[in-house]
Amino acid sequence: MPDTLKSEKLEGFCDSGDETLGEGDGRAKEVGDRGPSDGGTRAWLKVLGSFLVFFNIWGFVLTFGVFESFYQKNLLRAHSPSEIAWIGTVQVFCLTFVGVLTGPVYDLGYHDLLLYVSSFMFVFGVMTLSLSTTFYQILLSQGVCIGIGSGILYVPSLTLVVTSFTAKRALATTLCTAGSSVGGIVYALVFRHLLEPLGFAWTVRSMGFIALGVTVIAVPLLRTGKIDKGKPPRPLAEVGAFRELPFVVYNVGGFLKFLGYLIPFVYIPIYAQAHLDCSTSQAFDLLAYANAASLVGRLLAAWAAYKVGVMLPWTVCAFASGIVCLGWLAVRNLGGMIAFVVLYGFFSGALIGLPNAVLPYISPPRVLGTRMGMTFGFVAVALLIGSPIAGLLVDLRQGDFVRLQVFSGSVLLGGASLQILLWWLIRDKIAATTAADKK
Repeated sequence: MPDTLKSEKLEGFCDSGDETLGEGDGRAKEVGDRGPSDGGTRAWLKVLGSFLVFFNIWGFVLTFGVFESFYQKNLLRAHSPSEIAWIGTVQVFCLTFVGVLTGPVYDLGYHDLLLYVSSFMFVFGVMTLSLSTTFYQILLSQGVCIGIGSGILYVPSLTLVVTSFTAKRALATTLCTAGSSVGGIVYALVFRHLLEPLGFAWTVRSMGFIALGVTVIAVPLLRTGKIDKGKPPRPLAEVGAFRELPFVVYNVGGFLKFLGYLIPFVYIPIYAQAHLDCSTSQAFDLLAYANAASLVGRLLAAWAAYKVGVMLPWTVCAFASGIVCLGWLAVRNLGGMIAFVVLYGFFSGALIGLPNAVLPYISPPRVLGTRMGMTFGFVAVALLIGSPIAGLLVDLRQGDFVRLQVFSGSVLLGGASLQILLWWLIRDKIAATTAADKK
């Protein structure tokens, strides 16, 4: 996180093996001497482990566009784009919402158990997907099993990193979420290059073996080896948060942004084939370009957040994402499509990595974990319904995606507009924290 958040403490959502974050005084120095809460080998190994977790769980989410395109033309030809989109949105809903439910289990110290269960369910879901041929089989394997396996470790793995850093928190969390883009690139390219020679079943199994290998590396890096049964679990919700305007604005804005965020990633391949007459390989490559650009965008946004604070790059990228999405309306050829996916991937990358860095400004440390879980609940619902709504706005027979494009761009801009209000509401706290850090 940028220097403006260096003095924030994240109590009550730390794992038992992490040091409590200091306040920038002698106590912080003492913590740093024991094992720096803003770095150190242990902390950066957690970043690497979380990067690999995100490589798997979000990599599959960001690759769903190639699955949607394949299903539409092959296994699930009798189903509409909106119906097929439910597979991907159920997966991402389970990813985000189950993470909220497993938070109290994490608080009780059963991190390693969550790690083992989630790893098994994820790989098992991928392997059973390779055997699936009907809608309900694919929904259960890809949507439910992979989704729940992903969700069990999503919030805890992110929290391990959040509680290990102060001034570098935005950088560390963005490096973790960068695994999403790398996973999206790798899995999209694997699907694209292996589908024709190997067929669907063995292509998916190959992706499963990659996921298994990544998991084998990630598990030792994230193990804590401790069970702290004395720590009470945090509550799932705090009703009083809804009486605080910054928290409400933050979540309504986040809901709108995530309502539109995934739509281009899901429908880019279908649009390229139906509207631009691109080949299957060209359509799949576009998704890889978007994820590659997203990786660059996330890293640059994290660097900017570290230098100037999180609100400026976060807000600029949110507005730019909405504007670029509306610019999708002007795409008429493959060159224009490549420009669109690169620009959208670049700017939208910050919408994943930076929001968590804002939470300490609107949440007291003692309830930060609870409010993070509540926020993920709102995000889960937005991701669940966004792409299916967009699918209802598509006319594949006419190649008409105009209503989808307008919907996606409009909700993104609506969410970005609320960020301006949020920035104004928390301006005094940002200034106070910045002044304290300069002392």
